Amino acid sequence: MEDFIDKLSNVLVKLYKGEPLTEEERTYAIAIFETVAKYLKTWNDLTKKIEELKKKVEIQEEEINRMIEYERELKKKLQITENKLAILEKNVFLLPKN
Repeated sequence: MEDFIDKLSNVLVKLYKGEPLTEEERTYAIAIFETVAKYLKTWNDLTKKIEELKKKVEIQEEEINRMIEYERELKKKLQITENKLAILEKNVFLLPKN
């Protein structure tokens, strides 16, 4: 394994310096490029998925906020109705005579 890593690092050094590569070193270079390309493709896919999830979370967050606001409005209306009922119960003469 160490030998393999040494060969890879030598190839990287030669690529960086612009030195010519042997046939075996070219094979290593191709393997490096393919691995990097695959990693970048995977990385791009993950980045896209993360962005999609962020959008979904934002949409759900907005919907939750709307539901919370609706719940607040309903609670206010309920409180008003309860207050009216309490007033009517205390002042029975305000009730319709049906």
